[in-house]
Amino acid sequence: MDRKTTYRPTIMTPKNRILTGLLAGAAVLSSQASAAVLFSDDFSGTGDQSGATINTTWTGSGTGWAAGSDWGDDIVYSNSPQGSAVMSGGEFVVTNGGANNTNTRAHRALASSIDVTASTDIWFSANVAYTGASTAGAWFGITFFDNYSFSANGTQPIFFGANTTTDFWQILGTGSDDTTIDHYDTNSAFLVARIQSGQVDMWINPSDTSSAGSLGTADATAIGSYLGDSYNAIRIAAGTNASGTDLSEITISNMIAATTFAEAIPEPSTSLLAAFAASALFLRRRRA
Repeated sequence: MDRKTTYRPTIMTPKNRILTGLLAGAAVLSSQASAAVLFSDDFSGTGDQSGATINTTWTGSGTGWAAGSDWGDDIVYSNSPQGSAVMSGGEFVVTNGGANNTNTRAHRALASSIDVTASTDIWFSANVAYTGASTAGAWFGITFFDNYSFSANGTQPIFFGANTTTDFWQILGTGSDDTTIDHYDTNSAFLVARIQSGQVDMWINPSDTSSAGSLGTADATAIGSYLGDSYNAIRIAAGTNASGTDLSEITISNMIAATTFAEAIPEPSTSLLAAFAASALFLRRRRA
């Protein structure tokens, strides 16, 4: 006697519907997160160098960097006394020598050049803290380099940072000072930038980072071909010019560059993804 197979349709209970929706939402956010992150660093590695003396061996962290490269590969000092560069506990601290016309510059090469085209933008973010804001002649910043090599600095089309002679953040390009904004009230900043072909926009401590549109008008905008369209290294530096006599120090954490806003500025997408996963797991356990 043949046995008949009984078809039992899946009943979409309210729990099933919620679970399906949560998993679908998580899949969408996960696919968004899979788009290209160009480079990132959470500074979870280690390294401690004062002048030429390596106090703690350098280890690399992050993604998108040249094979075997770390921030200790090329640290350059100008004049004496020499400063220091220390990576520990998720932070990278670069300090000048504490005297006039001294600076410390740490470079790291990218795995491959990142290019800006008419149809591809770069979004960049970093948490920045700084000391020396009230010191005339102090400066600090993050530079996107073109044609960089260990034997030569190359050109620095884009510099996000500050010249504390007049207490302002600025976007500096090669041979130009296009735009400045006053943001020295807290000595720390969440920096967000969009690099387009021939234009760079910068926001300091934006109040709403839920989407690119929510950023509002940029705090500073630089326009010009001198901004370049290809970058192969990043530099983090702090120093003083000839009139500066005191400490200049920059602390960086969670630096990300990506082709999408959501990747470079992960909130709220990352938190939503975590919430989706946690909720789905909770419902699965309740069903078990």
